[in-house]
Amino acid sequence: MSSTDNILYLKNALERVALLKEYDNIDHKNILSGLLHELYHYPLKVWSIELHNIMIYVIEHSIEIFRLVNIDIESYYNVTNRTDQCDKFIEVIKEIYKITKDKIDNISNYYLKEKYIAYQNECYKNILDISQDNNYIFYHIVNIAICFSIDKNKKYYFNYFLNKTINYTKKFYMSIFIDSQYWLKLY
Repeated sequence: MSSTDNILYLKNALERVALLKEYDNIDHKNILSGLLHELYHYPLKVWSIELHNIMIYVIEHSIEIFRLVNIDIESYYNVTNRTDQCDKFIEVIKEIYKITKDKIDNISNYYLKEKYIAYQNECYKNILDISQDNNYIFYHIVNIAICFSIDKNKKYYFNYFLNKTINYTKKFYMSIFIDSQYWLKLY
């Protein structure tokens, strides 16, 4: 997959998020597109096409999960007591975990499958351990997708993303949630 192919692939993914039909919560859409943009800055060349597709599928499908658990992003970041919202995000994480597990089960290469199941379990454990830190929940969600997009010999990137997630401040964490149309113009 060439560098040009990677840019086109990500652009298409952004467009698919930006143009989702019957989806009127701009905050959710911006968050998803911001997460996709964040991925653009890292070495796409180490991602397999099959696992990249899974990552895109998970991010797109997460919109349905947001609806399912009725998460209100705006109130989540404005209320004093976030316990209820945090519980909803944990439910989202669990649902995405189930989706990725189903997709991973369909990978034909046994060695790759075993590798990514191990990554998935490690990521899931870390997510639940840190889930009470409300600043980072969206990055934990996308980390599930990221860890399946790493080349079989590139576990370094998985650890890097996870460590970076843990160390993000809320200010920076919120700053990447930018309207997808802005990034599309850059491409």
